[in-house]
Amino acid sequence: IYAHLDPDSPHATLDNPGAGDVLIHQIQAWCQAVGNTVTIKPVIDLNTETSTDAYTPTTKLTEQVRLRDQCCVFPHCTRRARYCDLDHRIPYHQTDPATGGKTTTSNLALLCRRHHRTKTFSAWTYDTPQPGVYDWTSPTGSRFRVTRSRRHGRMPLTTQIDLVPPDSEP
Repeated sequence: IYAHLDPDSPHATLDNPGAGDVLIHQIQAWCQAVGNTVTIKPVIDLNTETSTDAYTPTTKLTEQVRLRDQCCVFPHCTRRARYCDLDHRIPYHQTDPATGGKTTTSNLALLCRRHHRTKTFSAWTYDTPQPGVYDWTSPTGSRFRVTRSRRHGRMPLTTQIDLVPPDSEP
């Protein structure tokens, strides 16, 4: 459970689908109850670029991308983050990682296994004009924008916008 606490509000927001809002004193009671184990982790800034020289993302980098994207970023997919792969938008270069495709926050996105394979083995492509925004192009030229937002711990909303009709000039 991710608790986002605001000291000026009597409510906390929990990133746990179906949990809804809870009172801060409820969280305090959970932390003080005998037998409960509470692990406090540092806050992960979703606006900070994190990177590693390795192909495999660090635990912190993985968590940062999961928190940012929340679910598969393919158009119309809502598969939850915990069940998604991390995709290198620009492929990682095993022999010379310095040439591009680095393992960084801005080069990673969540894709469920099905859509990860679709992106890897078909003509679907995407760009990221800003963190958390994905502009997809289908094999037929249809274009979609996918963004994420969260409200009160509910499942993320997905917005797809046809950016350019397939038969028109850009």
